[in-house]
Amino acid sequence: MGLRAVIVIVAAVLLPACGNPPAEPTPELAAEPAVEAWSPPEFRGRPWADELGSTDTTIERAEAKADASATDWLSLQTAAGALLSRARLTGSYDDYARAEAVVGRAFERAPEGSGPIATRASLNYSLHRLDRVAPDLDRMEALPPAIRVRPYDLALRRGSLAMELGDYEAARALLQESVDGKRTLPSLSTLALWFWKTGDFEVAEELYREAFAVYHGRNSQPVAWLHLQLGLLDLDRGRWDEAMEHYTAAGEVFPGWYLVDEHVAEILTLTGRTDEAIAIYERVIESTGNPEFMDAMAGIEAERGNDEASAAWIARGDEAYGLQLAAFPEAAYGHALGHYLEFGDPAVAVEMATKNHAIRPNGQARVWLAEALLAADRAPDGVAVVEEALAGPYRSSDLHVAASGCYGAMGDKTRADEHRALALAINPHAFD
Repeated sequence: MGLRAVIVIVAAVLLPACGNPPAEPTPELAAEPAVEAWSPPEFRGRPWADELGSTDTTIERAEAKADASATDWLSLQTAAGALLSRARLTGSYDDYARAEAVVGRAFERAPEGSGPIATRASLNYSLHRLDRVAPDLDRMEALPPAIRVRPYDLALRRGSLAMELGDYEAARALLQESVDGKRTLPSLSTLALWFWKTGDFEVAEELYREAFAVYHGRNSQPVAWLHLQLGLLDLDRGRWDEAMEHYTAAGEVFPGWYLVDEHVAEILTLTGRTDEAIAIYERVIESTGNPEFMDAMAGIEAERGNDEASAAWIARGDEAYGLQLAAFPEAAYGHALGHYLEFGDPAVAVEMATKNHAIRPNGQARVWLAEALLAADRAPDGVAVVEEALAGPYRSSDLHVAASGCYGAMGDKTRADEHRALALAINPHAFD
């Protein structure tokens, strides 16, 4: 579950140009110390179904306007941005495919040197086509001053890309530049992600809390998303009850969003309430067709000893992942990797993890590659990958678990025990 959550959430951070309205300027806020009594500002917005309906209306109106004029590419840009918003609401690759088609139509109409460049950059970032993002960021920076993207927005995009590419030093500087330029929900939450992924959970939590304070938009999803981040921070530290509190709050703010429901189901599974988890997963699978939730069902059924039911879910997952990999391989590698690590051929998992790492050579990708190499009885190669990750600032309990496993397989008990202790210091449930 954690594997999926990282990918889905990281993929959202480069979308400020086509997502929610920017926050109003706010004075720089001093970080408050973390206290258990903290609670976010009250927010009352629309439920998921209403936001989805409003997004669909925007798409329909923009496409109808574009159909009325053969030269209107700006309406197509609006439609494409709304389709990216829809993809975040639904998790559907079909929405990304529609957005890609609309972006292509817009560029066919746009004059040379113009077009929905920022929207295309966001789309490619979300689909992990990272080699296509930097050229569009350069194009955005080269636009005439009157239409050039704001410097703090460009710094946010470049910082997000650098973090995905594993250049944590450059990412830190760029993300701080973005926050210094304007403290917005996207800038603060992306800097929070940097601290989270480099092991400073307390600073990450403070920045997420500040992001609540600066958000003045009307949409519910960003507020629910912030609750999810705080829940995932707790989940990474093994604080299941606290994570559930944040997920519950997200559901109250934005009822009906599948991403909240599946995180609730994850905690229910971890705490042994599998009947409740199954009911949620069945509903989410029905609405999304997402194979990661099929994997969750396969795992639950396997734990219960229902091998036939587990095998049926695995088979459904195989088929669904095959379709995703055929349509959007770069985006699907990280998701499908978990499936093949748990249920498939280790050699296939190594191949997929290698491809994912080539696209996104960050700390998390190295962890997954090390896990795959260990599963394929290639511990020496796994040690080499782990040591690459440990040489950088990325830190997580999963990294230390992978290191412990690789060193243990090599007979290095001292270092295996050292990393076991480091993993448990972050997450007491790391080896459950």
